Amino acid sequence: MNRYSVGASMSRLLRRLLAALILASSPILAAIPAPGSAWAQDQGDPPADVARIAIISGAVSSHQPGSQDWQAAQQNYPLAPGSGIWTEPRSHAAVDVAGARVHLDASSQLEITAIDQGRVQLGLAQGAAYIRVYPGVSGVTFQVDTAHGAAIIDQPGQYEVVAGDDQNPASLSVIEGQAQFTGQNANLALQAGQRGIITPDNQSTVDAAQPDDFVRMVQQQEQPYQQQVAQTAQYVSPQQTGYQDLARYGQWDQAPQYGAVWYPQAVAADWAPYRYGHWAYVAPWGWTWVDDAPWGFTPFHYGRWVQIGHRWGWVPGQRVARPVYAPALVSFFDLGGVDINVSLGWVPLGPEEVYVPYYRHSPRYVRAVNITNVRNETTIINVVNKKTVINVNNYRNYRGATAASRDVMEHGRAVGSSWSKSGKSKFDQQWAHAKPEQEIAFRPEGHAEPAKGPKFNPQAQSNKKWNGSSKPNGPAERKIPAPQAQSEKKWKNNAKPSAAPQSTIPVPQAQSQLQSGKSWKAGNNPDVPKNWNNGGKPKNNGAKPSEPAAAPPKITEVNEDGLKSLLGPGTGRARPLLVNFWATWCVPCREEFPDLLKIRGDYDEARLDFVLVSLDDPSDIAKAVPDFLVEQKATALPSYLLHAADESVAINMIDTEWNGELPATFLYDRSGNVVFKHKGRIKPGELRAALDAALK
Repeated sequence: MNRYSVGASMSRLLRRLLAALILASSPILAAIPAPGSAWAQDQGDPPADVARIAIISGAVSSHQPGSQDWQAAQQNYPLAPGSGIWTEPRSHAAVDVAGARVHLDASSQLEITAIDQGRVQLGLAQGAAYIRVYPGVSGVTFQVDTAHGAAIIDQPGQYEVVAGDDQNPASLSVIEGQAQFTGQNANLALQAGQRGIITPDNQSTVDAAQPDDFVRMVQQQEQPYQQQVAQTAQYVSPQQTGYQDLARYGQWDQAPQYGAVWYPQAVAADWAPYRYGHWAYVAPWGWTWVDDAPWGFTPFHYGRWVQIGHRWGWVPGQRVARPVYAPALVSFFDLGGVDINVSLGWVPLGPEEVYVPYYRHSPRYVRAVNITNVRNETTIINVVNKKTVINVNNYRNYRGATAASRDVMEHGRAVGSSWSKSGKSKFDQQWAHAKPEQEIAFRPEGHAEPAKGPKFNPQAQSNKKWNGSSKPNGPAERKIPAPQAQSEKKWKNNAKPSAAPQSTIPVPQAQSQLQSGKSWKAGNNPDVPKNWNNGGKPKNNGAKPSEPAAAPPKITEVNEDGLKSLLGPGTGRARPLLVNFWATWCVPCREEFPDLLKIRGDYDEARLDFVLVSLDDPSDIAKAVPDFLVEQKATALPSYLLHAADESVAINMIDTEWNGELPATFLYDRSGNVVFKHKGRIKPGELRAALDAALK
């Protein structure tokens, strides 16, 4: 298939118009009844389900319900009905919803029309979407409206939808599974390996589905983790938004008291739930936690947290088919206003602790959102009706409490940064003044509740069409070749797929030597097609014209074997080796970086080797990691990114007493033995003393 042409970025006005047009131009579609659900939602209750921005690569923007003000998209941000997401040219994004992951190709726009229990309706205004509905998802119908037809999917499988426009057809390719493609004069029942096409003049045809570069990119990216996704589905519902990332970034275990428990890997040394991220005001719920970690959605909107030994673990609770979403499963406390810098605290709820919503809700909703983790319904009733008042020190996780100022919350600032600088000490002083806070009165500055827009009525709009006079000009839509011409093309199984723009790293292969790892330079990956630029950011990265662009850092992808080759005991070295494990999302890591660079500069390079090992997501090798190293003027340092099939194996290989908290610093002598280790932000004096001893 041909790709879209790469044109200028779509203006906000154009995107606003397209969002309206996709909802006003779909052909007559059969109404989709919602199957029976686990609980009947009362009028006025917030939605039980929500979508989530799961992946961002490059320039991606989103808008909230009732608004067409496009803002830079944020990973883990919830998308309620009425929201939308847009990818610029050479960018990529993915959205999780109801047990499906929807990948958006470059220059694509997706509108969230409806998310009901049993029905998800999306509008693909432009571009293409690859949809994977995961095994185990049942009773949910996914409908994707395009310019000329609606894709209706109600079975697990893999599908590609292309939007089309007034000059080009729309299509639905069934790679795996079954689906329908319904238009004004079409009702195509498609099996695996078939593609349905509906043209602008409502002609339809079926031919062979032929995966294109976009599909192969996403499949290559997802393939290493499918077994891990299936493992997680044993413990949580596959319809729980965002569950796909858990096994990739942590491990499951059993605890006698709680059953299945998930432990995150590679977290900051002072990490606690609801500490590293920020608050956002998302209607209709209100204050919502947006976590920094790539896995940070499911464990903060479902289930409960608990400390077992010295580790935080997430307890999903009773497995139900359709769990109910919550904006943040915490209990808020007013800290008495003693210090305006620390005015509101919150405690992560533990098992059997009741979540009391601070937004409009019915008793039925409160039961549904709690019953998977609180077995006694009487407990739920008593706490919600304030018959039982819980003192802050009686919460199971009170030692994991965090606090922030009103200013930090209102402006969506990083909580972890303010907490580590001054929050904790002041919070300890004010803890005695803490009082339960079941309603947060303040809102973000300038916030107004969004107006409710009209509901999409495909029958009422069935006679409207896009045409040359009504549709504004913009980036070219994805074009589908004529069926006859396309049928002559063969997909060769041995053809080398292009790398996904979300991750420029291929599936890791075993590396017996560090040198066998691939070296990458940001923006210079030979496996990426020339029309991708690893994020679409201008080449000067926003620098003033008079400033020379910094040389891109060289980052080497390394797996368990490559890391062992670098760090393993018995390795003969000419010099001691200092290794720092870090991540761009880890606030203490970022804060200690200047100290590390200063210490490195104080020691002769001929006497000491110093390397950085990032535990960021592999997709960040193209942008986030090199951008940070350029910002810190650390581009000359040897830098690696760990891309392991199982990070716990690599972590245990480094130190059996290390559970992956970041930052972590290890010093190896010339024989490869660890002579110094520190978890958490370094103390420069201690590290210098260890270096001096190792260099004698």
